[in-house]
Amino acid sequence: MTNASLASKISKVFALFDKVFTDYSLKSVFLSFNGGKDCTVLLDLLIRYINENPSKFKNDEKSSDLRIIYIQSANPFEDVDNFVEECKTHYNVKIQKESGNLKKILESVCQQNLELKAVIMGSRRTDPYCGDLEELQPTDSGWPPLLRVSPILDWNCADVWSYIKSENVPYCTLYDEGYTSLGDKTNTIKNPYLQVLNKEDGIVSYRPAFELLDDTKERAGRV
Repeated sequence: MTNASLASKISKVFALFDKVFTDYSLKSVFLSFNGGKDCTVLLDLLIRYINENPSKFKNDEKSSDLRIIYIQSANPFEDVDNFVEECKTHYNVKIQKESGNLKKILESVCQQNLELKAVIMGSRRTDPYCGDLEELQPTDSGWPPLLRVSPILDWNCADVWSYIKSENVPYCTLYDEGYTSLGDKTNTIKNPYLQVLNKEDGIVSYRPAFELLDDTKERAGRV
């Protein structure tokens, strides 16, 4: 069951979608996806919104038409790649996989798809360089000219996990193993704040990510 605070944030996300899809068609928008929990919540919210608001979309556009681009890291976890594949089936969507430099990927995608005008991202306020970001903000100079849409910018860890649990949203199994922020194999470790030491046998284990609700420690597993 969704609590009142989270329900309010979900309503705010849908209100932002109302604005975006009043100004832009579904084919002119894409979701930047990385298989992480934040992007997964955003994907679920987007699919819900599209399915619940068919009158907002013209030319018989539907959730399966949502353009999703998976930006694969340089040394990806197999678990993340596998989860992305699972998302295709669960949400009945196509996911375009791209690897390499983010800026070059976006430039290439936009050059090949001139109709693209906005990118929806799962950025949150505690992410690097997102502290002063606005929900609707043009990309920086030197980047492809897109409207950057950040619907869950002011969600915290508790909100994300509350949504996942209350709505039975699938998520990457690495989060059950103590990872809290997923990069690639070279810069991601299990979060030390979730470490549990068994004093009897010295064996170290890790609690699942949803037990860490301190946003300031979420990226402690990045090196």
